[in-house]
Amino acid sequence: MSMRPVIFISAVSTELRSARTLVARTLGALGYDVIDQDFAATDAGDLLGVLRTWVDKSDAVLQLVGHCYGCAPHTPDPAIPAPNSCPYSFTQYEALYAREKGKHVYYLFTDEAHPTDGCACEPKTLHELQEKYRKTVATCGDLYHSTSNAIQTELLVRRLKDDLAVLREEARAREALMQQKADEFLLQQRSFSHRLALLLGLLFVLIIGFVLMLQAPGDQPAELGIRKRPGRAPSEPGRPHHRRQRIKAHRRLRCRAALHRL
Repeated sequence: MSMRPVIFISAVSTELRSARTLVARTLGALGYDVIDQDFAATDAGDLLGVLRTWVDKSDAVLQLVGHCYGCAPHTPDPAIPAPNSCPYSFTQYEALYAREKGKHVYYLFTDEAHPTDGCACEPKTLHELQEKYRKTVATCGDLYHSTSNAIQTELLVRRLKDDLAVLREEARAREALMQQKADEFLLQQRSFSHRLALLLGLLFVLIIGFVLMLQAPGDQPAELGIRKRPGRAPSEPGRPHHRRQRIKAHRRLRCRAALHRL
């Protein structure tokens, strides 16, 4: 799995598709993984839900703020309030949701001179909503830059590397944390395997001891109630086993006689 920081690029496609492609290529050259709105929108399901999923997977959002409003959801997200009571578009929602989640959001404002891919289809009221959004972002205190052409846009993205370095440090910290968890898991697995091996070894010793006890010769005294195993032939007179039994019986008789004399 790639541990490079992931940046979601937000822009109105009908207006700034070419600029977004330039930003994506520049960020890729700087060592970042990129997600853009067109890629996210190919997923099935509610578009707001899809955008939330992809923003959640990103470490930051870089938004190109032009003059085109774009499309708006029919039902806004109740968890994300509209800025200044103005309905937000899908593109605006990407940055608003990222800020709500505490992610880094960077803004690049394109002015009237910046080349676009066209935005003549929108009515004046939507342009007015977009201008209100631009003013809201400019006064909210977040970091933003203005650009007039593609070259300046690329330079601004490259100059963001110091700000984006924070994302790289966070990615390294996540990687170190994941490696630490993996090492702890392996250590626990090894400890469990060691304890299991010891337990199996002890069980094997107990089983062997029990088997050997069952196979021991039955030369215990008859008074203890120990019976010989069925099928064993009785010892013949004169054998060492019989002599030991007689010696033991003789010793017991001598002990009893000594106790009676006392």
